[in-house]
Amino acid sequence: MPLRIFLKTYWELPDLPLESEMAKVGVQLTAKAYFTLPSGARVNFKQWQLPDRPSLRESFKLSLMLLDMPAIAQAHLDPVKVTAEAKSKNALTQVQIQLPKVLYPILVHSKNDNFWLTEQIPLAIINF
Repeated sequence: MPLRIFLKTYWELPDLPLESEMAKVGVQLTAKAYFTLPSGARVNFKQWQLPDRPSLRESFKLSLMLLDMPAIAQAHLDPVKVTAEAKSKNALTQVQIQLPKVLYPILVHSKNDNFWLTEQIPLAIINF
């Protein structure tokens, strides 16, 4: 689906269908976002907290407006906050984090470090 049609469709989507679609997004992110333990075991991120409906609608609306601006303007949206949790049964000293490309670029905050994941840098190692 072209970006313009996607943005317009989801901007105009009623509340309940939008909530349903966002729940699907959470399920897809849970399936694709994980960290890898030194043993090679994967631990998926869960309990995704995505922006609320008004914030999403505003983001869709502003994105549509940006599509109509000349490329020379180089405007961009403000970042949106997305959080998730992951739990391991074992104490962690180091993990390798990998997130779906749909989230790139994303600034990752951990207790010990902040870093960007992008298509050029799709994974990072976090030491605890």
